[in-house]
Amino acid sequence: MRLSVTLVTGAFFSAAFVICIALAYVAVGVIEGWTIKTIDEAHEAAGLDWVAQEASGLNITLSGTAPSEAARFQAMQLATTITVVKDSSIIWPLPQPPKSYLQYFRWY
Repeated sequence: MRLSVTLVTGAFFSAAFVICIALAYVAVGVIEGWTIKTIDEAHEAAGLDWVAQEASGLNITLSGTAPSEAARFQAMQLATTITVVKDSSIIWPLPQPPKSYLQYFRWY
């Protein structure tokens, strides 16, 4: 009799463990999906179609080619109001570097 109670208790806790792990995976998918959907809707409403989002937990990575620094900053600002953002976007056209080393000092 003692062995059967131990087996039932072990089976119960094993089943609870499996259910908790499954629910955790489902919760991650729901949270990531909601976050991406919310950020995507905010960017579409602002007319920022060049932005692509990728979720990893609550961290969002923005990527794409921004037409200007202002558009890149606007996309970051919109996404930052929702969650933590990592920026991987680039600006097009790329800023031109100075032609010589002395031009660095021209602005100071």
